[in-house]
Amino acid sequence: MVTESAQRQGNGARALSLLQESLERRDYPELQAILAQSSLTELGEIWPGLKPMSKMICFKLLNAPKALEFYDRLGFEDRYFLFCAFPLAAIAPVLEEASERDRLRFIQLPRAGYERMLSGLRSEGTAGA
Repeated sequence: MVTESAQRQGNGARALSLLQESLERRDYPELQAILAQSSLTELGEIWPGLKPMSKMICFKLLNAPKALEFYDRLGFEDRYFLFCAFPLAAIAPVLEEASERDRLRFIQLPRAGYERMLSGLRSEGTAGA
């Protein structure tokens, strides 16, 4: 009998495989659809298996509210990484090769998102001091 935890791990592995295939094919519409359909919990399970550039690509394909909610669930190191990768130019190699239509899929979080990310990092940094 397959336990619920094992089934979730299987689903996480399957979702990671789908994401990685979409990334390899540079199929950004499909990748964006997979991310939109994934819950924040599923994204959290997939996240550790992604390479740094893939993490940036996926984060920038999420809509702003979901991206910020997901960001808030991450550990300090991942949040700091995404904060440092805040400018859309962080994925410049991807944008250079993408079609104009695909480039429009990637979001630049609004200034309020930047401030929220920074505030969270500051408060955690202060708490640890």
